[in-house]
Amino acid sequence: MLSQEIDRAKQEKLDLRYGTALGPGQHFENFEVFGWLRKKSGELGRLMTNMDKVVNVALQDALGPPGVPGDPEAIVYVGKKLILHRRWQAT
Repeated sequence: MLSQEIDRAKQEKLDLRYGTALGPGQHFENFEVFGWLRKKSGELGRLMTNMDKVVNVALQDALGPPGVPGDPEAIVYVGKKLILHRRWQAT
């Protein structure tokens, strides 16, 4: 299961390495950008809170204490959450 998820993430890894992102761009008329910024800043706050939990709690639980094997399913969960974080940055 873990190896399958790693294989699926290879494209994301290359996107991250080269800083490439595909998708539609945004065009704003007059002051529409301020509404978009408010929306994105709220999303960013939620994202930061969630990523803090993923990295500082879930990842630590997934890896387990030193000398004890980690939990592969939990490691995949953390990886998927981090990929979602990367996808949000592209929008």
